[in-house]
Amino acid sequence: MRAKVVKLAKILGIHQVYAALWRRTVGAYRSKHDLDWVERDSERLLKNRVAEVGDSILQKSAGKKIVFIGYNAFADYMRTFLESHGRSIYKYFVDEQEHFLDEGGDFYSLDNILCEEIHTIYALVITRIDPFRKVSLLLDYGFSLEQIWTLDLDKERGTKGKECYDVLLGYTREDDGQGFTIFGNRDSKYKIMTLGGSTTDATCSGLRSWSELLYNKIKDRYPDVSVWCGGMGSFVSSTELFKLIRDGICSSPTMVISYSGFNDIYDSYISYMAANDKMVYKYQIEFLEKALQDGIINSYNPKIKVKKVTSGDNSNWDIARQWIENERMMKAVCETNNIVFRSYFQPCRIYEEVIKGDPVNAVYMEYYDRLKQEHNAIEDIHTFFSKWYNIVIEKLKEEKNCFITDLSGIFLHENNIYTDECHVYEKGNRIICNRIYKDIVTDLDQWSGGEDR
Repeated sequence: MRAKVVKLAKILGIHQVYAALWRRTVGAYRSKHDLDWVERDSERLLKNRVAEVGDSILQKSAGKKIVFIGYNAFADYMRTFLESHGRSIYKYFVDEQEHFLDEGGDFYSLDNILCEEIHTIYALVITRIDPFRKVSLLLDYGFSLEQIWTLDLDKERGTKGKECYDVLLGYTREDDGQGFTIFGNRDSKYKIMTLGGSTTDATCSGLRSWSELLYNKIKDRYPDVSVWCGGMGSFVSSTELFKLIRDGICSSPTMVISYSGFNDIYDSYISYMAANDKMVYKYQIEFLEKALQDGIINSYNPKIKVKKVTSGDNSNWDIARQWIENERMMKAVCETNNIVFRSYFQPCRIYEEVIKGDPVNAVYMEYYDRLKQEHNAIEDIHTFFSKWYNIVIEKLKEEKNCFITDLSGIFLHENNIYTDECHVYEKGNRIICNRIYKDIVTDLDQWSGGEDR
């Protein structure tokens, strides 16, 4: 019915009026994807949000055409605010999941933005559907981060949740296997297993991970190779080691790639690990202490009276030594099983901010300061990360026949890479993918030549 009205409106030359009336009528209830958000955010909160950011958007968009990426209730309030200041919305760019394209008028598919002169555009990304991917696409299209404003870039949005509690690894989830997302044929002749935290996680922020990009890069030339992504948000190198020993080896990987380092340092800064043990999460200890307090632990065997929960002797290894030794143990486990092992020390925005010496974004500084206060940290985060990143880098230089590749500076000469202190847009994942591919292509060629493990 609506399509017929649109057609008639076009014939009568009043389509723009119709489109505006339709937007006003359905307002926030434009898409089922927005219903939860609309119900959660009242009109007052929306207006307050517009008031908070409106002046900044006016300033940053000066001299440029404003476009919306996505459409929802926030768009109506922001449009009203902009119009009250003499500005207007040039176009709306949406995807098929948002169900607006059939309205025509000023709604266009996202790829149509390529028809515009990119340098003349200022984009407000307000979509709730894969916002990280939308920003990543804009960067690929030639936008800079200075041309993009985002309503809500929560890295958990689009990231698959953890619905399992693993007795050894802590919070995790079931994917194609227990904690693995498999790209390619599960029964392929050769398997590359990737391990790490959320920067390796196959679902992080709804973006394609470097593991997925690696599979896409090799699948045509090396059809007998699959990639098993075992990255999981919050995992440290100790968790990687446990996962490799218990779940990895029995899957018979041909190669294991560890990409990590950030979480080991970050979790020490915010005291996420147990006080005396860098191999156990604090919450794992707290769970058991609560079970002991509630009498659950001592209810199973009346002959045993547990008095306290422990996690081993105090470790005298510092953060850098712990990470390197965990990587060394993973290498030893792999070599014992005739598996190729490669390790990479990952980059992070915090360390790069120190190296570059550029002014830190005010939003990030506020976040860093809040972290310091919330976790009673003695040092500011830049001092802490600079110290430990430099210690790791120096230790790697001192290693004889070092098996770990230092990627801490791989993004130093790149722009528009990070979404936060360590996570990256797809552009960054492609750079990591290409660097790792360069290191393993010789192995891939040997496998394709028919050499078995």
